[in-house]
Amino acid sequence: LPWQRALALFTILGVLVIGVFGGFNYRYALTFEPLFVVALFLFLHQAFEQFGHTLVQRRRYVLVLVGIAVLNTALAIDLRQRTKAANATFSSPDTEGGSLKERLDSSPQDLEGWLHGMGLAPTDTVLVNNLPVWYYRTERPGIYYWCGSDQLFLEGGTPFLFHDRTDAEVATFLRDSLHCRYIFSTKELSTFAPRFQTFLEERCTLLGTEHRDHTLHRIDTR
Repeated sequence: LPWQRALALFTILGVLVIGVFGGFNYRYALTFEPLFVVALFLFLHQAFEQFGHTLVQRRRYVLVLVGIAVLNTALAIDLRQRTKAANATFSSPDTEGGSLKERLDSSPQDLEGWLHGMGLAPTDTVLVNNLPVWYYRTERPGIYYWCGSDQLFLEGGTPFLFHDRTDAEVATFLRDSLHCRYIFSTKELSTFAPRFQTFLEERCTLLGTEHRDHTLHRIDTR
């Protein structure tokens, strides 16, 4: 059927796009969750018709699936709550206080004002550690980086930053080759790579920590 071909083509193209441009971050794959849920129900609907199941049987099966989904969500929330109770440093939108909007939106409330207060000029280039909000909320120059895979996302490719470089060489490369003097991250994201976290502690100066744990470091010149 035409709609089946269209769905298959859309899925294949989507997998290719996410695999090529967002493969380093698993959360982009969640984009397909609504699509696959709908596809599953369409597949089951056709399977029920083919095998001659009645409408009542279909409804019972759908209700079972919905019940399993609700139970899975409840168990996931319970696990996070118990993890939070066991580890005071653990945080996620469903374990924090505040309104739903505040919990889901973890970005700085006034990023421009905060950066200005830290003394950054609008033309200062910043190394941005996996925080797309930088490009949504500011017009400032930023070099996208993900410490988890040690990849710089530059116009000419995705080279490694720390691979085959000492910390001193990394600092020099950032300052002299990329003309970058600052690093924007969060406390949680920085822990994904011990080498990166050590670099922040030993080769940079912490200028400030925003109330949602966003951090701004200045790369030392020593």
